[in-house]
Amino acid sequence: MCTSTWTYTVAHSLNHAAEALSYCIETHYFNRTPIVPTAIFVFVVVPNSGVCVCVCVCVVSCCIYAQIEALKEVNAVLKEELDKAFQVKEDIEEKNKRLEVQLTQVERRGSIVSSGVLDSLASPSGAATIDIRLQQEVTRLTAENLDLQEEVERLQARLQRGGEDTEGDVPTDLPHRPAQRSDVLSSAGSMASISTRLSKYQGVLKYDPSDEPRLIKRLILEMKPMQMVDKLPCLPATILFMCLRYLDDINDERRVQSLLTTSISGIRKVVKNQPKELSLKVFWLSNTVSLLTYMKQYSGEKSFMSEDHMLAPLCLNNFDLTDYRMVLNDLCVFLYQDAVTYVQQRVQPMIVAGMLEHGIPGMWPSKPMGSRRGKDSGPTYTPGDILTEFNILMKHMVDHCLDRDIIDQIFVQIFSMINAYMLNNMLLRKDLCHLSRGPQIRYNLSQLEEWCYERLSVALIAIKQLHPITQAAQLLQINKQSPSDVDAIIELCHSLNPVQIQKLLTMYTPTNEFEKRVPAAVIKAVNAHFKGRTDPSKLMLDISEMLPVLFTYKPIDRDLRDICLPDDLSLSFLRRA
Repeated sequence: MCTSTWTYTVAHSLNHAAEALSYCIETHYFNRTPIVPTAIFVFVVVPNSGVCVCVCVCVVSCCIYAQIEALKEVNAVLKEELDKAFQVKEDIEEKNKRLEVQLTQVERRGSIVSSGVLDSLASPSGAATIDIRLQQEVTRLTAENLDLQEEVERLQARLQRGGEDTEGDVPTDLPHRPAQRSDVLSSAGSMASISTRLSKYQGVLKYDPSDEPRLIKRLILEMKPMQMVDKLPCLPATILFMCLRYLDDINDERRVQSLLTTSISGIRKVVKNQPKELSLKVFWLSNTVSLLTYMKQYSGEKSFMSEDHMLAPLCLNNFDLTDYRMVLNDLCVFLYQDAVTYVQQRVQPMIVAGMLEHGIPGMWPSKPMGSRRGKDSGPTYTPGDILTEFNILMKHMVDHCLDRDIIDQIFVQIFSMINAYMLNNMLLRKDLCHLSRGPQIRYNLSQLEEWCYERLSVALIAIKQLHPITQAAQLLQINKQSPSDVDAIIELCHSLNPVQIQKLLTMYTPTNEFEKRVPAAVIKAVNAHFKGRTDPSKLMLDISEMLPVLFTYKPIDRDLRDICLPDDLSLSFLRRA
């Protein structure tokens, strides 16, 4: 065989092999029979050599079959999901049609009732039975309305979770027909009344009994005041009261007692464990006052009810918490006094140096002649240091929305202590009882008074607490050398008692040899003026005396049904009910 003939034979064999492979693939595609591994061998005999050579091997891989099977499975899954979606759509359309029929029937019955009411009212003979018929219809429609409302709320919750189960679903935009029915009946002169506002959420937080320790831990023991600065004012108190309302709704007296007792104990504990945290004291004072206000506002008592009575449906129904209100009031007093005492302890070391010994800049030195202060007598303070403490306290109280009346009472108490501490030191130290001290003390007091006018709504009451020390400073400056000056002295020092006036006149020290002491005749004249008075007079004032505090009732303008819990409080175990 020549070379060209041999070449032609090889090409012809390869052509046959390719046709065989194509036939196998087409047969599988149209008949959907599996392709098995197939090999096609073409052998060619080399001319003049007697050797058989394999020139082509074609193998069909199983990979093609695996890919086709995977695509078939994906298509089947997609088709199944599409069928389910169509079925859900058909079910919803069917329920919509059913509800439209029901609404039509309800409206038809309502129109019949309305027409019957009007006919009966027009007829004198039917006026006797109108009340009974209306009452029966009102009762039936109210019950039906409540059932439909519960069904709508249940379905809305399911739709929010994803709507995986649509059996028995109804559309969430169902009109609130019973409200219209109540309007028709009331316009017809019905004696019955139906509430037209049926809210699905009544400002109640539900929790399990086992979650109470976790609630107290998250809301009280681990609460950080700075975490609540940018949130709703007094939110912990609001949450506690919403939980309390839930326990009142289910009429669980034991859990009510447990929640209130553990809350009060927890607040006392967290405040006592952190005695130097002023922000914590103010934070829990504000929240405790708010909780006390909530318990009054929603108690149902007429003295605490607002004029519009919009909150009447939200009032406590089963428990009278008057005793717990007294306990909460005592806790408020404790927190108030604790905060005031802490600030007083901060300010007290600054009073002598900052208010009695600090001189007027550019006029009198801070340590005039006769001063006891030496090189190692302690740090020096100015009125500005005291005002800095006031500003820190004010910031905490404003950040935590403490009631303005309580803020004013706190500063009135602090100013009372400052007056007592200054006057006591002045009565004990001769170096503070001379002419140059008068202007210095009055200048320092004027800085406190200016701060009061800028920051307090009861500035005059707070400044009134400083009248005794102010008059004592003025006494150092006025004439007191003759009995004719006695009337001016008595008129000026009306906030000081006779013992204090006599002590100041006796301790008055001349600043130089040209000035004289207060004559004994003047002191005797002052004593004679007060001779007929029988009221007891004390020389020293009690710096620890606490003025009475009053927590004025002011209703909180907040709808509990609008309260939402922040996620960062980790209170997911509380459920809106």
